[in-house]
Amino acid sequence: MNELKLLEPMQAQVKLQNGKQLSLTGFRTANREKLNNLAPENLSELAKSGVLELLYVHLSSLVNFSTVIERIMKDETKQNLADMSSTGDSLLH
Repeated sequence: MNELKLLEPMQAQVKLQNGKQLSLTGFRTANREKLNNLAPENLSELAKSGVLELLYVHLSSLVNFSTVIERIMKDETKQNLADMSSTGDSLLH
């Protein structure tokens, strides 16, 4: 699979509601365009080895990336509210 160069370095930058920057680095993602343009014999080899299935599962899981970020942001908001509650701060002044 390495010779097909289907995996590419990826990073994500997310700005949380509190202004903090979250950086996700050091992972790779499959290039959908390269996968879609593979020669039939390459697709056949990937399928026989089980790698093709893993690539499609990987690509499918990327759809959930935004959901993960939303959960992080919700957790951050909950933590901020809990912190405010414990210090006596209020959203209503």
